[in-house]
Amino acid sequence: MNQSTFQLLGNVASADFYLCEGSDITLISDNNAYNMKALVQEALKLRVPNSLTVIDLNNFYVGMIPIDHNQILTMIPHINTTNIPFNYQEITNFIGSRIFGVGKYFHSKSTRP
Repeated sequence: MNQSTFQLLGNVASADFYLCEGSDITLISDNNAYNMKALVQEALKLRVPNSLTVIDLNNFYVGMIPIDHNQILTMIPHINTTNIPFNYQEITNFIGSRIFGVGKYFHSKSTRP
């Protein structure tokens, strides 16, 4: 997918997309509502290597999709957990199973106590 596809997808989905290559984090969508680069850096530390990971971090969901050994597509929807009155585990399972279409390779983490 090229960058213009991610720009359109980011606008339609109301999300920020980042491409992470090693320590380089590049915004590939054009609707950067807030600077989420620090959130992406924190999420990279918590991810499950070589697996789709959805992390509840500071009331934001961060979806991390491994592309290859060095590249990770990161998505941060603009809706956050303070807007959702559900149990976070139900939401992360919903995101992983319905939106990303994954099964046994799905892992979720939360920074909530």
